[in-house]
Amino acid sequence: MAVPNSTAVTNTSPIIALAAIGEIGLPPPPQLATHLHQGEQEAIALALATPGAWVILDDGEARQIALALGLFVKGTLGILVEGRRRGFIAKVRPLIEELVRQGNYVSTDLIGRVLASVGE
Repeated sequence: MAVPNSTAVTNTSPIIALAAIGEIGLPPPPQLATHLHQGEQEAIALALATPGAWVILDDGEARQIALALGLFVKGTLGILVEGRRRGFIAKVRPLIEELVRQGNYVSTDLIGRVLASVGE
């Protein structure tokens, strides 16, 4: 069976393994983003190199840079909202509460806006 020339879907294991041996082959990150963490730089670079792609970033500064570069950006909470709207997630509130319990910082203002956007 021939491999189609399209988008591939993967979990992070192959990406981590290839990165460990220096074989990801991503374009260099934009100069504007050099003060960001390497993962944020690489996510932005890959999104820029992939027409129509959007990037998932939680760091505020990384999000601002990606938006300034014309990328469509979502964060972790945006993914939860999208999952709720598509019917994959019944309730967003308990998931946000668990994220916070696990040590992820989310401002109470953002939590309020997100919950209001999904009617919770």
